[in-house]
Amino acid sequence: MNQPNKFQFDPVQEGFVGVAMGALLGFMLFLFNIISPPAILGVAAGVGIGSWLNARRRKNQDK
Repeated sequence: MNQPNKFQFDPVQEGFVGVAMGALLGFMLFLFNIISPPAILGVAAGVGIGSWLNARRRKNQDK
């Protein structure tokens, strides 16, 4: 069976994707009145930094 073609991002690009997904998640949490507006930035930063660190760890593990 063929493997699907996956995007190959470098750690910085994966971090930016994480920030975008974190901002979307933070906005959804704000709409449901779970977090305050300033916390959206914290969620976006946390998910972005986590994505970047995970991609960096994976890249260093492949060496």
